[in-house]
Amino acid sequence: SCYKDSQGRIFIVDFQGLSVFNPEELSSLERDFELKFTELSYYNKEKKSWKQHYNLNTINNETKIVLPSFNQRFSARVTLAEIANHKNYKYRYRLNNKADDDPSPWSALYLENEIVFSNLSAGEYTLEVQVLSSVNQIIGKSLFLHILSEQIFYKTWWFIALVILVLA
Repeated sequence: SCYKDSQGRIFIVDFQGLSVFNPEELSSLERDFELKFTELSYYNKEKKSWKQHYNLNTINNETKIVLPSFNQRFSARVTLAEIANHKNYKYRYRLNNKADDDPSPWSALYLENEIVFSNLSAGEYTLEVQVLSSVNQIIGKSLFLHILSEQIFYKTWWFIALVILVLA
């Protein structure tokens, strides 16, 4: 049971005993939570192989990934650094197309921290990831990853121009 006295103190009695506190004297714990990529996977056209990064320094210094037209898939895992119990936090993301003026709506990651995109349309994108507390308060700063998904050759301006010249 609970009781609030005239001085604003709250008394809580449970099977473990009595707790007394004044809510006005409580202070919030200010921590600078850092959201990080823990894994990044995509096809590397120069190395002609699937590339998986697990090194946090490499991943977080990765400013842009390029997805070739024949393999436009990538995945990313995120986590809050120095947090033991991740069940109290929720992740959300959005993929903003550089060609659009309005940001995309947020998508929630339920019980998971992995983002997977398959067959991403050609264009330039920015993946934005946020972490929320159990009461939907944004924690820390957003995490960004820039992505270039290449156009297939027969849809490029130079190929179309070449076909027009050949047919003319």
